[in-house]
This record gives sequence, structure tokens and C-alpha cells, in this order.
Amino acid sequence: MFIEFETASGRTTLNVRQIVQVTKSKIGDHTLLILANGKEVEVNPPYEEVCDSIERVVQDYMEGGAD
Repeated sequence: MFIEFETASGRTTLNVRQIVQVTKSKIGDHTLLILANGKEVEVNPPYEEVCDSIERVVQDYMEGGAD
């Protein structure tokens, strides 16, 4: 289950299974993703949009969609 987000340095693809925490960034309207390996990735979309995107990917997967 992969999801793509826009970051300050371009687009990045992340494995949804590796995202352990989603928080609002302290900088602007961005979102901070904390990964299972301890790394942090700041993405451009606002918090609510990121949460909705992750939820859609997981829901699609659970309903038998592509992974």
C-alpha cells in the first residue's frame, strides 16, 4: 500500500504501513509523517487532506483493491 505526497524537494512515495504517526507541522499548513524507522517526512498537503488520503488507501486495500 503506497501513497504519494508532494514535499519541499519534490514528490515522494511512502509505504502506508510504515507511517506510525501523522501530526500537523509547526511550519505553515504542512503535515509531518513519522515513520516506523524513526524518520520524519514533512509533506505539503494540510493535515486533514493527508489523513483523508491515507484513509482512502487503507479502505481501498481492505475492500480488496490494488496494493
